[in-house]
Amino acid sequence: MMIDTRQKRQFWKLVLRCLTDLLEMPTEEAERRVRDMRDLIEDAPVTVDSDMIYHAEPLHIAMRLKFGNTLTAQAYQEALARKHDSYVKLQASFQHS
Repeated sequence: MMIDTRQKRQFWKLVLRCLTDLLEMPTEEAERRVRDMRDLIEDAPVTVDSDMIYHAEPLHIAMRLKFGNTLTAQAYQEALARKHDSYVKLQASFQHS
């Protein structure tokens, strides 16, 4: 399934909000990390199905951007449990915009 430009823009906005609102990353740093990741994805070779990232949870992508390879499955589950309610509310706000 192709992801249209609007959906991609919404996805990255939600990743950014997860970084700043839920993971408390400074806005400037969060914007840089999101921009760098988006550029990497959008500039991927044609042989790479870069649209697959848009099927991931934005919070998962945000956590990878913040913690990198140091993010363990256990740490992810614990953080998700702590931020779940806030994340659900943030997601809902994007579905109505």
